[in-house]
Amino acid sequence: MVRLGDAALSALDQLVEGCLFGSRSEAAAFLLGAGIEAQRELFDRVGRHSAEIRRIRQSLKEDALNALQSAAARSRRSRSSGRAKNKKAL
Repeated sequence: MVRLGDAALSALDQLVEGCLFGSRSEAAAFLLGAGIEAQRELFDRVGRHSAEIRRIRQSLKEDALNALQSAAARSRRSRSSGRAKNKKAL
């Protein structure tokens, strides 16, 4: 659902009252599609950037996971070597 201002609703009503569309919804869908098509170049650029952003986010997640796994492994090794030293001291 989309909230529209009075001017937009009035424009949609004009299209419906003029029998160009059967409902506000049909008129809005048509106009939205026409707007997207009119701005095709913009949407193509946004799509390329969005794909790059998704790739970077995935790479960041993988880097963070690897760093956390490495830190956890170092912590486990450190704790186990500390216990081994304590046993030798006893």
